[in-house]
Amino acid sequence: MPPTRSSVAQQIARVAEARGLDEAKVKQLVDDHVQGRILDFLGEEHVNVVEINLTLSKLS
Repeated sequence: MPPTRSSVAQQIARVAEARGLDEAKVKQLVDDHVQGRILDFLGEEHVNVVEINLTLSKLS
């Protein structure tokens, strides 16, 4: 099961510190990589963490 926005949001401060980035920048990346529910009503919104990690690697 892919991670939800709320579970990823709990990691923002830790990731920002580890990568030497501003928390606001990491939060914006999370917001930019939120994907919708299946069929627009099943499940929760989820975050594509692979894409976030690739973007973070380019920024670091």
